[in-house]
Amino acid sequence: MSDAEPRLITDFNHFYERLNNMTVVEDYVAISTTGGGLQILDYQDPANPLYLSGIYCDPGYLMPTEVGVAVLSQTILNDLKVAVVDLSDLAAPDLHDFTYVGVGELWTWSSHNNLLFTFSHLDGDGNFIPAVEYFVLTVLNNQGRPQIAYSERRESHSFTAISHLWGERLLFHSWSRGFVIYDITNPFQPETMVENELPYAPCYMSADGRYAVVYNQLDYMHDLFNLIVLDCVGDEETPPLTVLSELNQEGAMHCRQLDNTRMLVQVGAINTIYDLTNPAEPTIEARFEMDGSIYPVGNDIWRLDPVNLDLYDGRNMEQIEFVSRYSKVGSIFDISQTGNRLVSANDQGGFDIFNLNLPVNPELDYSFLIPAKMVSLGENRAYVVTNDSTIVLYDLSNPAEPDSQSCIMYHNDRFGNISQIESYGDYLIVNNNWGYSEPIQFYDFRDPHHPVGISELRIGLDPVRGSFEVDGDRMITFASPDDSVQLCTDWDISDPSNPTLVSTFPIAKLTGRYPQGLSGFAVDGDYLHLLIRTLIHPRQSPHDYQDTAMYVYRLYDISDQNEPQLLDTLIYIPINVEAYDDPFVPELMTAKGIYAVIRRDKLGSIDIIEGWRNSSRRKASFETAQPVNDIIANEQFLYIATGRSISVWDMEDLLSTGNPDMPVVFPKTFMLSAFPNPFNSSTTISYSLPTSGRYAIDVIDLQGRLVTRLSDGWHEAGCYREVWDGGKVGSGLYNIVIDYNGNRSSLPLVLIK
Repeated sequence: MSDAEPRLITDFNHFYERLNNMTVVEDYVAISTTGGGLQILDYQDPANPLYLSGIYCDPGYLMPTEVGVAVLSQTILNDLKVAVVDLSDLAAPDLHDFTYVGVGELWTWSSHNNLLFTFSHLDGDGNFIPAVEYFVLTVLNNQGRPQIAYSERRESHSFTAISHLWGERLLFHSWSRGFVIYDITNPFQPETMVENELPYAPCYMSADGRYAVVYNQLDYMHDLFNLIVLDCVGDEETPPLTVLSELNQEGAMHCRQLDNTRMLVQVGAINTIYDLTNPAEPTIEARFEMDGSIYPVGNDIWRLDPVNLDLYDGRNMEQIEFVSRYSKVGSIFDISQTGNRLVSANDQGGFDIFNLNLPVNPELDYSFLIPAKMVSLGENRAYVVTNDSTIVLYDLSNPAEPDSQSCIMYHNDRFGNISQIESYGDYLIVNNNWGYSEPIQFYDFRDPHHPVGISELRIGLDPVRGSFEVDGDRMITFASPDDSVQLCTDWDISDPSNPTLVSTFPIAKLTGRYPQGLSGFAVDGDYLHLLIRTLIHPRQSPHDYQDTAMYVYRLYDISDQNEPQLLDTLIYIPINVEAYDDPFVPELMTAKGIYAVIRRDKLGSIDIIEGWRNSSRRKASFETAQPVNDIIANEQFLYIATGRSISVWDMEDLLSTGNPDMPVVFPKTFMLSAFPNPFNSSTTISYSLPTSGRYAIDVIDLQGRLVTRLSDGWHEAGCYREVWDGGKVGSGLYNIVIDYNGNRSSLPLVLIK
């Protein structure tokens, strides 16, 4: 018999790891993200930004064009490439092919009116191969690929460069040439207008109209800088590139031009607006405190950090007012599905409602921008637990316009943190105990605007707390009345105001030479699936490094609530050596009938156990190539929530008794991940290949040098793992690079020793 493998139907993803930079196009904002691509946001109502669409592309710098935005990115081999994302249809952005615009390290870039300037540097070997620099002007037209208008390659004598484009002028500085102003009226033939070798080492420049402000480094060791105001036009008395004034500053700065006479200077979290009406004597117009990357656009002030995009009203710079926040990063921690609707909870980005009428193409009905860690879906309602342990009820009668109806506040010392919720008709069951003594509680939401607590789960005076599952009118949970034994408790909850204990039976000994504990359970219909962890060699002290454990699967027939029967026991993992917070710890996640789904480890390995009387077996094993946070199952599909996406796997053929050994159909998308990351010594790299072909998997350092080749050769489509041991290299940033079918994908790795 060959193991069957579930078929991946689709995966839907608009959750990203990090916000990098942004640009504004009319009433819309484009954000570049690490690991996810480009997000398009609708700011027609500035107080309520909406996610419109996204498209995958390499993270990079953004600039507006006639039809959308251009993305400038740098490959792991230091190739520079630019592409235009056509936003004519905001719901379906179109990424044109990339055009390579240079090689080497990008030192400076700037853009204006569909024209992009890039300056890059490629190191030599110090002997026979000279260092070179590339001076490139690219037209970002709307006819497909960007067009290089002018390029110049020359041996390099520069150690830094900086530039700024405005109007039909390019202000450029390099150590080899000093300051230069180019006339780029015809970008195919730029002309040098004026040069001046001023004794400055600028790190940032901005210009608009006549004047330019240069952020200049005076003393790197003592963190001293100054601002220089340059006259870029000149007149009869003042030649171009004349220094008009200098302002000394302490601390590294960024400066951005607001208009012809105003400049925003950022030093740490202190932002100062200078009035340059008299450039010989700049005056301070306003000062405010705000960290992150600041993008002033007209009267709007945008603030971007790795997690959030904030909008402020800057019409009165003396009193800037907060308008709205957009956040769409983090991990999907919880998913819930009822009928053709699925909701997901994201710890930084909120929760999202999906329509599953077409499982191969799930549609996003609505997205909430609140930090959510847990969600439970009922009939036309969703209960959401926020990061501060508040439960919010939403009416989903119209999923495109959900209505917040009520909330229960739990963020106080008495209740602690909510660890689980479950919808049951017009009621909600809450486990608010995570190291506290509060029992499982029942809330009546028949009046959705005024929920009422109606009962608690207790055996005698002892609270029942911990994980639970609801199946119809019964609830299975576990209790440890004397800390020596763990009991399975079966409850009749048809009357939520008075839950009735039907039966109990022991499932694990918590003490003794080989203590046991529950490592996950699931209930479906007449079957209870358990995964029991038995410590063979437990830690002797908190300073011990690892445990050795055995994992045993058990299947119970619970069709008779008064007399549950043990049907089978299967040694799932005979020996498992586990360090503290080890990712290789299995957990039973969900079940469908006689089938149990086990997350074999946190890296994305999934096993399906077929349980039956005295004949249980491992039915299927497969890889998701992403760490798994939650799994739910129904009659046809398995929904798996990873850190950044939800994948849908076809289980129908697998669960069919007529065809248990279904043919393998592999994932349709390329995925790459590493865990742990950052890491000490070694990390496991997981990747899925959508097609067969020749693949090379390399580890490369920041200079583009090969550190090691993990794999090279023909790979069949499927999921793979490689372990990289970085014990022989130093701490730092590396990249895992996969070359396949003329394409290249990379993932940064952080080694910390």
